[in-house]
Amino acid sequence: DAAARTNIKLPSYTVFDLFATYEISDDMVLRANIQNITDEDYYTAVYRGGSIVYIGDGRAANLTLSYEF
Repeated sequence: DAAARTNIKLPSYTVFDLFATYEISDDMVLRANIQNITDEDYYTAVYRGGSIVYIGDGRAANLTLSYEF
């Protein structure tokens, strides 16, 4: 199948992530993480001559509170 052998070059991209940690006490830590802070549109892979394209993740955020006892 000729479509499966077609080489497709994906455009380059830059994604910025942000991570912060705040130690509330010796036992408690707050962590914040934002992935793709600019909400960049990008592709991570392409297969079968362009019929399958993997889109990169959009902006996402996580907030974690950890406590050790």
